[in-house]
Amino acid sequence: MTGMKEGAGDDPFAEDPSDEPDESPVQQRQAPAESGSPGQQREYPYMLTRDTVKEGRTNEAVFFLRDEFAEYEDEVHDAVEEIVDDDVYLTDLREAIVATADPEAIAEQLQEWGQGVK
Repeated sequence: MTGMKEGAGDDPFAEDPSDEPDESPVQQRQAPAESGSPGQQREYPYMLTRDTVKEGRTNEAVFFLRDEFAEYEDEVHDAVEEIVDDDVYLTDLREAIVATADPEAIAEQLQEWGQGVK
């Protein structure tokens, strides 16, 4: 008995994983939970699968802010908690700010503050 031709049993609709772009950590965490066949594991959002706020965070950052921005951070924190109608850890808030940051807007602000002026 001869074997099947190479690729004859392959799924013609299967995606080639090498064709998919690399995803950022934000995109990976925001993948929708899918219900599959029995035995398949569901994906849950990061906040629902951790035991502590520091779980999975090995990078410790220290923030030194001018008073006006420390106060603004408090205002943003309060506004976000009101929007999501839940308590938000400051660590999560700061990570979300970094995850959604617009590099162009950041560069523009830094230039207004004198970045690149020689």
